[in-house]
Amino acid sequence: MGLDGHSASGIPAALGRIASLIDGLSVAGGLLAAAMLGGMFAIMLAEIATRGVFGFSLQFTWEYSSYLCGGVFFYGAAYTLQTGGHVRVSIFRDVVGPRTARWLESWCAGVGVVVTAFLAVALLRQALQSLERGTTAWTATETPLGVVQMFIAVGASLFFLQLVARLIWLAQGRNPQKPAPSVDEI
Repeated sequence: MGLDGHSASGIPAALGRIASLIDGLSVAGGLLAAAMLGGMFAIMLAEIATRGVFGFSLQFTWEYSSYLCGGVFFYGAAYTLQTGGHVRVSIFRDVVGPRTARWLESWCAGVGVVVTAFLAVALLRQALQSLERGTTAWTATETPLGVVQMFIAVGASLFFLQLVARLIWLAQGRNPQKPAPSVDEI
């Protein structure tokens, strides 16, 4: 890093610190996604047990599993992007030179930033509208949908931020993918 606070690529070093913060949030999101997946398992297991043993169904099981599934998707997407778990077509990267490959990765991340920005804003607007109107689920639980939708919107925003962090790492000439922590490190 130079005396002017820029990295060797000319990108301000503060952006690298912001990208590191986003990476940390994505790890937290990944842990939350894992917990939500465990929650889905637990309530589905409870449904199976109550239906099989007691002969009745828990009315909230499918509804809350769906909410958790949306959370797992968005909170897990940021972490999965950070650790290189998304399916990618790497044949182009293997055929072209490293410079062109970095440009292609940057272009794809840029498109991802635009798409996820629209998605995050749309989900946030929907959540705010549901909160304003007091919209509830039509199910027996009458869950306030604005709360659930806001939770999903935050997950989509985290995915957006991770794509921004990816662009920062690529602009600094650094590897945007971080190794997944081992179980001992968590």
